[in-house]
Amino acid sequence: MKKTFKGLALLSSAIISLSALTFIESATATEKASTKISKPAITKYQRYIYRYQNGVMQRKNVDGKFVSADTRKENAFDPIRVAAYNSVTQTIAGKNSSNLNVKYVIRPNYPATLSAAIRLSFDKTVKQFGDYFPAGTPVTVIMVTEKDKDFIQKELPSIVDQNATGDVWQFASRYLTKSEWENSSASGGGSASFFRGPEQSKGGFYLSHTASYATMETYWPEVAPHEFSHILQGVFVKDLSFNSPEEYQKKLPQHYVEGSANTLGHILAYPNLGWYSDDADLTIKRYSGGVKRWKPVNTPANMVDLLVATEKGTPDQAFEASYSIGQLFYEWLIGTYGFDKFITLIKNIGPTSSFDENMKTTYGITKAQAYEKAAPYMLRAWKKATK
Repeated sequence: MKKTFKGLALLSSAIISLSALTFIESATATEKASTKISKPAITKYQRYIYRYQNGVMQRKNVDGKFVSADTRKENAFDPIRVAAYNSVTQTIAGKNSSNLNVKYVIRPNYPATLSAAIRLSFDKTVKQFGDYFPAGTPVTVIMVTEKDKDFIQKELPSIVDQNATGDVWQFASRYLTKSEWENSSASGGGSASFFRGPEQSKGGFYLSHTASYATMETYWPEVAPHEFSHILQGVFVKDLSFNSPEEYQKKLPQHYVEGSANTLGHILAYPNLGWYSDDADLTIKRYSGGVKRWKPVNTPANMVDLLVATEKGTPDQAFEASYSIGQLFYEWLIGTYGFDKFITLIKNIGPTSSFDENMKTTYGITKAQAYEKAAPYMLRAWKKATK
């Protein structure tokens, strides 16, 4: 995330490692999926492997078969995780809003299978969450590669908020050679935000950049709904301005911006509780090494310390840890109080003077009390994911 204060931008512009998803068009989708549970396959990028057949997500097992369902029961998962998943999915079930008008700007060299997967996911999320936006709100989705230098430098600035995206060519230029691409874990990246102030009429945007030679093995289903979550965050604070990092973080702690987007991104990406839980755990495990090198993660008190430390986006370790630590905190918050209350928390960012006051207004407890209450679950989930 590139932090701006007078021009608030809620987004994820850090490089995001993408997972494997094999997108199979209906014309070639001849393999019938099984529902039998087996150990899922994982790529060299440490991601599960997915594909779509006729719009239905499937996951690959180690035996080479793709499954379209998960037969594990709810009692196989932590009750907090079950409650969080159910609260979000039940709240948006059956929603088919047309409030958001999405325009896609897909550059010719962006891999077609990747763009198709992103569109499928993003269009679904837009319909599910459109009721939280004013009717007619525009959202622009832009997909670029390293072959788009002129477009990025000359045309992109009129489409996105550069205060939010930062130097896009700095990211995309790393894909000019495969060695640089591989050195960055063969990953692409993304950013998303909602225009502020006099430019509010432009609505939101989601920018995706990846290598022109990327395959579906570098796609992660969580990314598109994660980025949409930043647009959702942004629409409720589009009238706010901040004069300093401290003023910004007093209302919007870093673990809220990226952590809650991670929570929602994982929930919205998957069609069942089991796959959500599996990928949520895998994400925590990927981040765990960096977090543990920064601070201890052994006790509930350690978790409270990490929540306090990730209220800010600095140092770099705090920014990186905010994804996973925040992911667990907001999973607990939604699992305990429900998704509607979480939406109220977002809406109360403007009227309240601080995140602490917001917690008191929305949940009736202080920030410190919430941290203390969440810490045991967070540690339990962390240990499960990293064992």
